[in-house]
Amino acid sequence: MEYFEIKLKERYPFLGDDGKDPLIQCYIPGEFISYNYPDDYRKTVVICPGGAYQYTSDREAEPVALFFLKKRYNVFVLRYSVKPHRYPSQILECAATFDLIFKNKEKWHINTDHIAIMGFSAGGHLAAHYANKYDCEEIKQYFDKPHAPTAQILCYPVISADPTIYHAESFYNLTGVKPDGFSHKDYSCEYMVTNKTPRAFIMHTDRDTVVPVENSYVYAMALKKHNVLCEMHIYPCCDHGISLSNNVSYNDSDYTSFKGDFDYAANWTSELDRWLEKFF
Repeated sequence: MEYFEIKLKERYPFLGDDGKDPLIQCYIPGEFISYNYPDDYRKTVVICPGGAYQYTSDREAEPVALFFLKKRYNVFVLRYSVKPHRYPSQILECAATFDLIFKNKEKWHINTDHIAIMGFSAGGHLAAHYANKYDCEEIKQYFDKPHAPTAQILCYPVISADPTIYHAESFYNLTGVKPDGFSHKDYSCEYMVTNKTPRAFIMHTDRDTVVPVENSYVYAMALKKHNVLCEMHIYPCCDHGISLSNNVSYNDSDYTSFKGDFDYAANWTSELDRWLEKFF
């Protein structure tokens, strides 16, 4: 495996204004000659950790990257700009990440037909937002030919700015405006879906007291309305932020206290494996 970091502002200087310093953590499987991998052009995932647009969570970064690395995926963890940096900083950083991936597709052995964007919590909002609006005007100001993901993987995602189900802190950190100060449809991903939206895998827990499960429901309904393939798993145990739902992504004391619930919800990674095998 090769691990390295790329500061996006060094490749795309316009991303470095006002102190922004977005970082990509890159995990590339080792190269070797084998009849099993004659060309070895691999599937790829871009991971957007959660953190309410206030920070990027470690438990949703490297542990998840290593999960995909075992499958010989190329993995890129985007440590995007957070508060006090506002929209559209984050979605531009997604666009730059995809641009960089396409520019280095030969060097990094990337199969550009299989690039997923994955997000957790507020990172799920960023992933869904980019999946639907990768060619929006804010991005086209800087990228002539922005690149779309071919799949989206959303884990307990922040989706809607509807005050009845939103995570208010995420939208305040993203916009700098109190949620009653803008039209919630402008930032609600369920209103962005079209028949060109990439297929989706969604995971959430019914007991989530931070980001209500209704966020995933409204997004799945929007996908269904536009005939976009979607698989969704709702688990009846665990609160917000379970990551891989194991002791790799949780400290031992937290994991031990709720081991039964974590073990039950950990099935989501097996379901994701099946989905990736058949639909990605």
